[in-house]
Amino acid sequence: MSHTVEIKTNISNFQLLDKSLENFGWRIVEKTKARTYRNDPARETIYDYVAVNPQDGYDLGINLIDGEYKIYGDFYDSSIAQQLGENLDSLKQRYSFELTKAYFEEEELEYEINTTDEGIIEFCLN
Repeated sequence: MSHTVEIKTNISNFQLLDKSLENFGWRIVEKTKARTYRNDPARETIYDYVAVNPQDGYDLGINLIDGEYKIYGDFYDSSIAQQLGENLDSLKQRYSFELTKAYFEEEELEYEINTTDEGIIEFCLN
């Protein structure tokens, strides 16, 4: 049975969440419903934000609760996991990358970003 679940995250910066989603080709719209399975009760939920799936798959609902952005999705449609990772792991990694980059820039630290042959991203302070 297909249904919407909350994905555990620790996301508190909306701009960085938006930037992270844009990296995967997703866009955010405000105050709307997320596309999900037709019999899913969450289909009628109006979310603060919806991350729109660039494919014809299901979307992600996003609500701001107590200063943290909660993300909801129906993973029965595999397009979310294919694009953003199982349990949104790829999105979480991208958010961490953007958060680290923003911190270095805010602190006016000089740094380089290197990617290893294995795809690991490294921040190197100059």
